[in-house]
Amino acid sequence: MNGIENLPESDELKKEINEIDSKIKELIYMNSSFSELGKYYEKLRATEEKLSLRKRIDTGITTLFYFIYTIGGTIIGLIFSIAIFFTTTGTVGHILILLSILGSIISLVIGFTSISKERNYTREIVEDLKRRS
Repeated sequence: MNGIENLPESDELKKEINEIDSKIKELIYMNSSFSELGKYYEKLRATEEKLSLRKRIDTGITTLFYFIYTIGGTIIGLIFSIAIFFTTTGTVGHILILLSILGSIISLVIGFTSISKERNYTREIVEDLKRRS
């Protein structure tokens, strides 16, 4: 629809970026008069990575607070749903409460999965940045 579905995998993009980066470095260091340019280029790439990491951490913190709030509310809702389940009579009431409990559990799984992916992505950026430094 808008081209997002045609994006390559992140490993493929990372490989392509590294290849382009290597070619640029090779061209810069082939000519000795560009050696100072190479130093600035290295510093620019490292600074870009730090900026990307900083932005990711800032948005990650906001996302973390959102998911903690959502997960906390879902846990409380789940506890109330379980408590209400034992006080409800009738098949329809039990089915509706079970659906509510199922929805809460799915919400918790999505929240914890999102937090885990965000954490892994941030860790990957930090490790990549350490490797470049």
